Amino acid sequence: MIIKSYELGNKITHLEQHVYLFYGENKGLKDDLKNHTINFIKTKKEVEIVNFNEDQLLKLNESYYNAVQTGSLFSKTKIIIINFATNKSFDFVNFLLEKNISDVNLILISNILEKKSKLRQLGEKSTDIICVPCYYDTQKSLNIIINNALRENKINISSESVNLLIENSGGDRHNLKNELEKISAYAKNRKTVSFEEVKRLVNSQENLEIDEITTNCLCGNLIKFKRSLNFISFGNINHIVLIKILSRKIEKLIQYQAAQKNYPNIDSLINSIKPPIFWKEKPNVKKQLEIWKDKNLNELVEEINIIEEKYKKHYDVSKIILNDFIVKLCKRANNYSL
Repeated sequence: MIIKSYELGNKITHLEQHVYLFYGENKGLKDDLKNHTINFIKTKKEVEIVNFNEDQLLKLNESYYNAVQTGSLFSKTKIIIINFATNKSFDFVNFLLEKNISDVNLILISNILEKKSKLRQLGEKSTDIICVPCYYDTQKSLNIIINNALRENKINISSESVNLLIENSGGDRHNLKNELEKISAYAKNRKTVSFEEVKRLVNSQENLEIDEITTNCLCGNLIKFKRSLNFISFGNINHIVLIKILSRKIEKLIQYQAAQKNYPNIDSLINSIKPPIFWKEKPNVKKQLEIWKDKNLNELVEEINIIEEKYKKHYDVSKIILNDFIVKLCKRANNYSL
């Protein structure tokens, strides 16, 4: 059953479905819908949340299915989240629907799904599934997000600043919210932030450095990357932001990989991507797609999640952990390119 993203908030309290499919290119919107759904389920009952990447789910043996069916796996209501879901998750979804297990809620997070995709067709046609396509945000929806954040934090910025934020977001509310958090932290008890201040925050040297580091890492540019190591190790850099940006770039590569089969070559794919890739970035994106084309990038996202968890738990050696990981990643990309 198809529901528009803006309708879910109003309708979810009246819906009885336990399976949700959020698919499309807008990661920020998918995150919002996932969190909204989890919070709604939590208001009704105590829950336990289990996260899988699809590859992990496929490795589970039959005993897991039996445990789900009998309920022996659960001491309370379970929310199972499958990230990067594709048609390979079709059988598991059907299994839950056929068994009608009421104490299990399933949230599927997918990238772009073609119209002929079995998973998408099941989501759209089945009345037992809430299916929400997540397209890039429009200027109107981004404006609403900005206005709500400014109102909540009691901050005033000019319309020129608003336009700059929208332009820099690339049509993704995930990017926009990161910039709004910077502005909120910068403003503190101030009521107004000027356009020049917003411009400096959005186009900060730190952002430019992080973007260059992550780009060179995924391209396997060892010489350029080595110049950035001192900045990572000793510079005043937000390492969590670096991890997030690296993860976001990899997730975009996953989206591009999925769409690539619909185009005769990489150039035609890159030229058709919406919103458009900045012309200076096109050679880097092309190189990254060529390097990682036969690699399982979902596993790389899982690696980054583990690194982020280690980083937060072991803050005293966090820079060493991140430094070691990103160096090895760059060397791996360099080897793949040979």
